[in-house]
Amino acid sequence: MTNNKPVYIIHDGASKNTMNAVNAGIIELLLMANAPRVKVHDIGFWTQPEYEINGELLPYSSVLWYLQQGDVNNSSQLDVERILDAFRAEPWQTANPHFDVLVTGFDLCAADCNFCIGAALPGIGAVISTARWEGFSERDQFQLIKAETMHEVGHVFGLPNFNRTDLVQSLGGHCQNICIMRQGNLVPTDWVNYTNQAIESGRPFCPACERDLRNFFR
Repeated sequence: MTNNKPVYIIHDGASKNTMNAVNAGIIELLLMANAPRVKVHDIGFWTQPEYEINGELLPYSSVLWYLQQGDVNNSSQLDVERILDAFRAEPWQTANPHFDVLVTGFDLCAADCNFCIGAALPGIGAVISTARWEGFSERDQFQLIKAETMHEVGHVFGLPNFNRTDLVQSLGGHCQNICIMRQGNLVPTDWVNYTNQAIESGRPFCPACERDLRNFFR
């Protein structure tokens, strides 16, 4: 199946706690999806052996180049849509189809919002920002980043299915049920609440999103 392709994770210097949370979120998603053929590769702070010439970053050759695509105004925020567009345009996506996940400490923005904690392109990849979780305890950061990862990579894996009637259009389609695929408009309040509900219930996704997740890999 075309959706049974590997997941490649890169980051710009994330902590061990952060990467443990990201990997835990993706692995839990794949276990719920019953997708054992999908392999997860945590590449880390990634650069190809030759990723720059005379100080110029070569396209698609390092995590630094992807971050550069989002740095359009020399601000503290990255335009996440430009990074996702770079994922989609990767020249080797045809020869080596895969899902991309980039983890960054930079804050993010997009054309229709002044900040976002993460964003995704269904079937292609996601960008996870940890900027809004600074100041939380290490334990809370782990849980919040894991929940954010499951939400954004859930979008990559086709959640929620756009044919459902229990959706709301808010910066893309989101689930209306008690589910990690709800839209968290208030940060950090909504995300703290959603994360705590997922921990307490032991079930981050509603039945409809669980079904969508399994169907994505069939």
